[in-house]
Amino acid sequence: MPPRVGRILKISIFLLILFGIFLTVEKLTGSLLTRSDAPSPRGSLESPIRSPTRYSGRVPIVDRQKLAEIESHFLYNVMMDGIPVWDPPDNPRSPPKITEVPQPTGQIVLNNHHRIVPNKFADGLLCPDVVPCRLLVPTWIAEQESKASQHLYQLALLSQQLNRTLVLPNMWKSRFGTCNRNPFEYYYDIGFFTRSKINTATFESFKEWAADRATPPVMCSFSIESEPAHEVPDMAQGVFLVTPNQSSVARRRNCLERLDRRGEISKPPIIVYPTRSRWHIDSISQSEYTQGLISTLSAYHDVDVIALSWEVKHPIFSSSVPIYLEYAPRWIDLARSLSKRLSPFIAVHWRMETLDPKGLPACAPRLIDLLSSIKQQSNNEGTSHRIQNVYLATDYPLEPNSRPHSGTFHYVTEDHHLAMRIFKGAFERGGSLQDLTLGSFAKHSDVLHAIGESVDGWDADLGLLGILDKSVAMNAEYFVSGGAGCGRASSFTAQIIQERAKKRKELGLKNVIDIFTHHARGK
Repeated sequence: MPPRVGRILKISIFLLILFGIFLTVEKLTGSLLTRSDAPSPRGSLESPIRSPTRYSGRVPIVDRQKLAEIESHFLYNVMMDGIPVWDPPDNPRSPPKITEVPQPTGQIVLNNHHRIVPNKFADGLLCPDVVPCRLLVPTWIAEQESKASQHLYQLALLSQQLNRTLVLPNMWKSRFGTCNRNPFEYYYDIGFFTRSKINTATFESFKEWAADRATPPVMCSFSIESEPAHEVPDMAQGVFLVTPNQSSVARRRNCLERLDRRGEISKPPIIVYPTRSRWHIDSISQSEYTQGLISTLSAYHDVDVIALSWEVKHPIFSSSVPIYLEYAPRWIDLARSLSKRLSPFIAVHWRMETLDPKGLPACAPRLIDLLSSIKQQSNNEGTSHRIQNVYLATDYPLEPNSRPHSGTFHYVTEDHHLAMRIFKGAFERGGSLQDLTLGSFAKHSDVLHAIGESVDGWDADLGLLGILDKSVAMNAEYFVSGGAGCGRASSFTAQIIQERAKKRKELGLKNVIDIFTHHARGK
């Protein structure tokens, strides 16, 4: 080999070695700037951003994912030990200086609401009294608001038996469910559960927990049925399970798919049937069903989230009186304000749904006679007690071009319209109630403006309207409702009666309830 070629070859090899060393140093420097591979002991985490002894002149770029990991460790250690996880640098002005944080390209969403955090930290925030966190999530409750609120309390008692935290479902148009629009606390007072020593979490905080947790929660979905299947196994006690085929389709959508990183909750639910019909009639059968359900769900104690579609129509825990949830203070105050404006007044609840429409026109004169009698009675008691207003709560569509005030009232007939025309006619000139003013929430535009809601559109929140109607009726000096043939016993009416009986002396109410029927006035 000629000497000149040999020298060139040696120089080339030397340059390649230098280049290799340069790349190694560059890689190590970048690693120091953007990652910390070795796990540090809790309480002494080193910052992955360090100043190298020799600065290469390149402006470092730090990924958002690494920043979120640092934040998670910091929050976790401060919460657990009350100590910081790193010390400030000796020379804050020393390089490197971070001038840009690029947007993440991976699957982790890194912002103030969704950051991956250790399981124990996430569980401690959502379930401070029970770690690890075990949740019961009602994804659907079959009944409408008045009765559904009783079912939710039953589920709260069930969550206590299972040592789980109850996730409070959203609500919209009188229906509870995880696919619905408004948060539970928009309608109800969460403090009710706190005072009852029941652990709860809002649906929004549950979603954040599921998204933030380092390990995706294990979820299992159930459909709890109210009636038995066609075939009951011989050995079944209280309840029995039917595991669906992979091709089965869930009856209810639960809208939890985005939170389920394991892909489990989207599977068809396990169906839980009672072993007998009419299990709620006697206490022995009810207890058998309830204990069977508790035992069945307790077997899934290692599952983080039990999601329930609640198709049950009857209480599973006995109670001497129905337990209703307490409404949010804003609605109680609003109803009280309107009640003071109307006072003294009569509240009328006339439910027309499920009644034979042909008999309704005959009910209107009976209701008018009853209101006339109450008006005369109040007149005899003096000017200060004289009735001025009648407040009507009904599922009939009072407002022009509106829909019925019930999500299950689908067919409004000419008989419904005729009955309401007869009733309204009594308040017109020449009618027996012409000196009284008939109204409803829709008549008070300033109240509607205050709540930011509509009660006469197709998108009206019927659940909220029902809450307000009940709250006003609870405060009325007199309360009237339809009886046999003219109305239907319902949890809506029962809730009003229960509250009026409890507060009759305190509020100075004149009655608990008067009833109008086809035949005569009743109490």
